[in-house]
Amino acid sequence: MNTLAVIRHPKPAAIRYVALLMTVVLAVGCSPRVVTIEESNETFSASNRNPAEVLEQLRRNNPDLDGLSGRGRVQVSMPGSTERSTIVFTSDRQRSLLIFRNSLGIEAGRLLVEPDSVTLYNRIENYVQRVSTANQDVLLDNGFYAVNMLNVLSPDFENLRPRTLLESEDSWMITFEDRSRMVFRKSDGNLTRVEYHLSNPTAFSTYLFADSITVNGYELPRNIQILSNDRQSAIYLTVQDYQVNPAGLNLDPGIPPNTTVFP
Repeated sequence: MNTLAVIRHPKPAAIRYVALLMTVVLAVGCSPRVVTIEESNETFSASNRNPAEVLEQLRRNNPDLDGLSGRGRVQVSMPGSTERSTIVFTSDRQRSLLIFRNSLGIEAGRLLVEPDSVTLYNRIENYVQRVSTANQDVLLDNGFYAVNMLNVLSPDFENLRPRTLLESEDSWMITFEDRSRMVFRKSDGNLTRVEYHLSNPTAFSTYLFADSITVNGYELPRNIQILSNDRQSAIYLTVQDYQVNPAGLNLDPGIPPNTTVFP
């Protein structure tokens, strides 16, 4: 029998969004098994190619997206707990809206990610909690929940400066000025891995992509795995449906005017 748990006493901004959403949204029950992506053991060495030129070539092979929406299944595995939900996401380059439903199809929460803030709307308890992007320890500790989905799946390379280039037999690895790293498959240019430079051992810092599908000419991963620095926690997302560059994206979280707001 499925059960739904809710937060009874919301805490201030220091609360971790993963733990919050797990408690607010996710129901315990039977769910399809997640797809696990094995981390590559490729050996990389310095390349004599120019990193900016390789990046430009990769961009030509993979045109930028302006908008994205879709739905999928999510599993969050942390020490001592495993929780599941379904997700509907809608993103442009500035905002990303995530809607969470339990296994009974009941919508329990929405998360709006913007350049300057992350907003959680708990529909069950009827409250809103906002965290400023200035509080990076809170935001970056929570994997894809606190990032723009479009910018993860189709990075905004206009604002990234490549610094070094490594290569293996099958892949390119580019390190950028912000110390993030991305791995691209040489055969088709698909992005297979993103690593953010984060010092917090529990922060979700590594994104793995697998089983790409073609949607209107764009290559997008069917399976996404997000790992914490210490590899003790993981988020698994299996995307069931994508729409690329959809017209009329609705990114309004639909928060009623009388909803209690916590800082």
